[in-house]
Amino acid sequence: MGREYLFKLIPRLQSQKFGASQISRTLVLVNWENMGDFILFSAMIRETKMNFPNSKLIVVAQKENAELAHDCPYVEKWIWIKGHKNPKPGEGHGKETSYLRKLVVTYFQLQFHGKRRIDFLLGPDWLLVTSLNQFVQNILFRKANQKDLSLTFQGPVVLSRIRDHSHQVTRMCSILEAFNIKVVSDEIENWLPLISEPKDSRSGIVSTAISRRVLVSLGAGQSRRNWPLERVRTLIDTLLAEYQDLEVTVIGPKSLATEEVLSRFSNTKGIKSVIGQTDLSQVARFMKDSDLLISNDSGLVHLAATFKLSTVVISAHPMNAEPWHLHSPNRYHPWKTRYKVLQPAELIHPCRGSCQAPQAHCIESIDVVTVFEACKELLDNNS
Repeated sequence: MGREYLFKLIPRLQSQKFGASQISRTLVLVNWENMGDFILFSAMIRETKMNFPNSKLIVVAQKENAELAHDCPYVEKWIWIKGHKNPKPGEGHGKETSYLRKLVVTYFQLQFHGKRRIDFLLGPDWLLVTSLNQFVQNILFRKANQKDLSLTFQGPVVLSRIRDHSHQVTRMCSILEAFNIKVVSDEIENWLPLISEPKDSRSGIVSTAISRRVLVSLGAGQSRRNWPLERVRTLIDTLLAEYQDLEVTVIGPKSLATEEVLSRFSNTKGIKSVIGQTDLSQVARFMKDSDLLISNDSGLVHLAATFKLSTVVISAHPMNAEPWHLHSPNRYHPWKTRYKVLQPAELIHPCRGSCQAPQAHCIESIDVVTVFEACKELLDNNS
């Protein structure tokens, strides 16, 4: 009896039979992930609202992504929860907040804002349960790449329609379709406010000799995803030697604006450094005015995809690693834009499944020449 009562307190997918023809009072979507996954989730937010335009849509997300939702027209109520601790110098972002904390905060926020009348709730995989035993199992094996994580859905759901081994956008849209929610478009969006042209930190004057602009993004969520900075600088110098009409803008979070990094990428001929000086809206403006983004595997590659910006991604996930791991480009490559993903050829001992080192490890096997050739191909064939 106690277990049954506890399970009733856990937010579930639905409290009754749910379908596209139902008029719901309140719908809830939960996304506890970082910027890239949140941007990919934008398709799910839009398509859910398009199916139920008269319903109240609540979205729970990390407060670090709040800027991305500034002009979102689909959501009546945002619930922002803390996703990370403050980053230390040299980190892309700080240590992730525990799932248990996110669960507790989400639960009580939904109890208040949902007024205990939530008709549909869709979120992390471990919420897709029909029993308390499944809830415990799924929260223990919450990563989608775990083989012993089985998803069971309540209601009129055809499990075989869910495309688990696919890009994250396709996978999420297939979950909506499994609930008979019609997906008209799988395009992703960003809802950043439009801003004016960012001021050039050197002179404020744009040279007419510049016809190509490359944006280089430093930093990633985990140190193992960071391509060595000395190789980034060598790549920039190689590009500038190849293209006389090129300007390279280097961006990065404030936590990377250390004396060493700033001196390595100081403003010189052909290089404009704005490390630690931009918010996401300013980064978006740079993206709109660029011909190519070069980035580690980070959320900015997905922001760039919303502008259809050609992108070179330097990934730490080796080619012989698990193909549908959460770090795999198969699942998280740039969506619907021209791109090149460069990966290590093989896992380096002792890594298994994916690179598991605390610092840059497998990614160090990617050389400058390989990245340069990928950049050149995209630059030379830009339409």
